[in-house]
Amino acid sequence: MLLNREERLKRKAEIKANAKVYYAAKRKEKGFVEKEKARVKAWILKNKEKNAVIQAKRRALKMNAEATMTKAEKENYANLVKIRDNATKLFGYKWSIEHIIPLSKNGTNAIDNLEVTPLSWNIAKNNRSSESFWG
Repeated sequence: MLLNREERLKRKAEIKANAKVYYAAKRKEKGFVEKEKARVKAWILKNKEKNAVIQAKRRALKMNAEATMTKAEKENYANLVKIRDNATKLFGYKWSIEHIIPLSKNGTNAIDNLEVTPLSWNIAKNNRSSESFWG
């Protein structure tokens, strides 16, 4: 079920209000905060890929980038994932899918703004555009 921006914001506000009530009651319990932090940390360590996706969506929404894809865009992205995985197997080191123009520089999640590069290049590039990184 896809929600438009207004519906997402309304739902987000409802969830936030419910969570506030829940956690206000739970914080009164002895040791709850420490247990909750440990639970979240364990989940993040166990689900690194899921957490990366969640964080990417949060950053995209924060920067007003579109986080939903059409069927064709999903197929194109799936092809990029295959290319990334094949390159990792072929060359023996990790490759990543990165933004040519970073989201922080008003880039988008459109397929024409994504490329497959070695992970070390992506990390070194940081939030610079690929044009300046490639030379």
